Amino acid sequence: VIFPFILPSMSNSVSFIGVYRCLDQICIASYSVSEACDESAVKKAISDKSINFEPGLRHTNEGDFSAIHFVADESKRVYAVVTIKNYPARVAFSLLEEIRVKFVAKVGDKSLTSKEGTLSKTMGSIFSDLIIKYNDLKSIDKLSNLQGKVEAVKSKMEENIAQILSNDEQLQNINRNAEELNAQARIFENQGKKVATQMRWKAMKMKIIIGVILSVITLTIIVAVYQTI
Repeated sequence: VIFPFILPSMSNSVSFIGVYRCLDQICIASYSVSEACDESAVKKAISDKSINFEPGLRHTNEGDFSAIHFVADESKRVYAVVTIKNYPARVAFSLLEEIRVKFVAKVGDKSLTSKEGTLSKTMGSIFSDLIIKYNDLKSIDKLSNLQGKVEAVKSKMEENIAQILSNDEQLQNINRNAEELNAQARIFENQGKKVATQMRWKAMKMKIIIGVILSVITLTIIVAVYQTI
């Protein structure tokens, strides 16, 4: 959905913040730095029946000059900001997350039953401060990049730790298998020694038996020869 008639302020990268309820499609809190930002266009964007308002799912609608970024939470509240068209989406959604945290902390479940626009005064100064903060894109983007790098390093460290633990587990398995093989080898060696001893005894018995038989045969021959004489 394109909304080319939303005009951003010339001096502001972020020109509008709004919080809506999905159930009745009303704006419960908003702040705009300029009348040039048509709030009805924002409401029209989030009232599109084809939009999936699954919590945390990010949406961006771009116009000729501006963009509407919005996301819903678990309580079916929709947080929206209007920025210039080339404003980085990652920064816009960082802003939306900060809006969500501050909004819930300030008004909580009151926002689920409040009337249209009744929380704008309560949130006005907070929204204004956030717009000032996020209009300094150079500073915010550096922070965003730094946070991204920190998350990347953290993710890499977690991956390395997981790999080390996996390698340690594999090493333990190898050691366990080696111990089992050594135990089996010792059993096999002992069984081999027993078999060898048994074979030697059998061989000795056979030699004794053969010796006795030969002795008997020799003695019989000698006796037979002696009787013949």
